[in-house]
Amino acid sequence: MCHPSRSSRSRRGSITVLAAFLLSFLLTMVAFAVSMGDVCWLDTQAQAVADAAVLAGARGLTSGASQVQSLAIACAAQNTVNGKPVVLQSSNVVVGVWNTNTRTFTATTSSPNACQVTVPYTAANGNAVPVLFGGTTANVSASAIAGTGRWDIVLCCDRTSSFADDLSQATAGMLTILNDLNTYTPSSNLGIVTFNGVAYVNASLQPVGTNYNTLKTAINNIVDCSNGGPPCSGSDLAAGMAQAIALFSASGYSPPVGTRQAIIFISDGAANMGSQCKYWPDNDSTDNALAATLAKNAWTNQGISVYSLLYYHGSDDITDVNAMKAVAQGQGTYIQEPSASQLTSDIQGMLMNNLSMQLVQ
Repeated sequence: MCHPSRSSRSRRGSITVLAAFLLSFLLTMVAFAVSMGDVCWLDTQAQAVADAAVLAGARGLTSGASQVQSLAIACAAQNTVNGKPVVLQSSNVVVGVWNTNTRTFTATTSSPNACQVTVPYTAANGNAVPVLFGGTTANVSASAIAGTGRWDIVLCCDRTSSFADDLSQATAGMLTILNDLNTYTPSSNLGIVTFNGVAYVNASLQPVGTNYNTLKTAINNIVDCSNGGPPCSGSDLAAGMAQAIALFSASGYSPPVGTRQAIIFISDGAANMGSQCKYWPDNDSTDNALAATLAKNAWTNQGISVYSLLYYHGSDDITDVNAMKAVAQGQGTYIQEPSASQLTSDIQGMLMNNLSMQLVQ
């Protein structure tokens, strides 16, 4: 009978110990992989909540820090991480200024244009994340910053004699837009066009933050054709629209991808053609139709939205309404305002109600 040697029994015992060690190591690595997978998944969930909450909060930037915090906290509460509702504190939502050039966020309540949301998911705030390897909990935290996106706008305003009494209200609204852009998105470009029978470029598209005073002066210098402005020559809506669109194709203007573009078109009615008008001998209805076609093509071919504001006074009729409605294109809206005193707030509303909020970090 053959008997295993002592050395064979020793090797078999060593293999058993080695196998047990390897099995333990493999089980540990599996546990580690599972744990890290759980942590990564929770981190992904937390980041998604941070992104959603900061975009919600950014909608309140124009109303103040408390509104930003309220909106962000409410949004986070509608979401979960690891199956539990996310509870943010006011300290997790911070307003500040986002510098697009240095890509840095500075916390401040003075003219904020961005906000930051941090979603902490840690044992410290009562949310223990179980880990099978290396301890009992793990900390997960996600942060996001959102601010107002760049929005390049051409203000195109009527300066005919029929608009003379109300032009000051319109220019006040234009100054308000300039100030709001300078506060919330100074990297945005603003251009200014005025028209009667022909169109004039009062300011080419240029960054608001670095050209604020130049743009302010250009707006303040707008006067109607009967009070020192260009000679009165009818009202050619198509001329104004064509010139406003042309600013977006001017040499030197090259916006980054993702920039929103819009025209805010302000007038007291339809075309009133005369021999000095740019598109003469077109009649009024032909010019109105051309203005609408130009606006439609600007949206279809260039992605330029057109917002239309009609100051509707007593002598207006359905022709004026239809002409101004027709130029509203893309994401643009149409407003009919019967009171000149509301022109300023209506023009501002076209901007503030449509500010683009986006994740910046």
